[in-house]
Amino acid sequence: MRTLRAENDPFSPFVRFLGQQSLPAVVEATNAEAATLMHPHQQFVQPWTPLTCKELVCWLSLLFYMANHIEVRRHEYWRGFESVLP
Repeated sequence: MRTLRAENDPFSPFVRFLGQQSLPAVVEATNAEAATLMHPHQQFVQPWTPLTCKELVCWLSLLFYMANHIEVRRHEYWRGFESVLP
């Protein structure tokens, strides 16, 4: 079998599939939607901080991880991170 394109990391084909402009477009749309929905004086709501591309990639990575490593309980995904989680 011949390899058409050698990838150094699993994220590269994902970005190539989506396109370089997709992640910033999702970030921009998410922040725009949050700006219209969030009000500065909402009770019981944390203030919105703008999403970044790095945070979006982290969130997507967590979704992929959780889809491929099925655990019985949600907290089991975070075993070993007790010292760094609030």
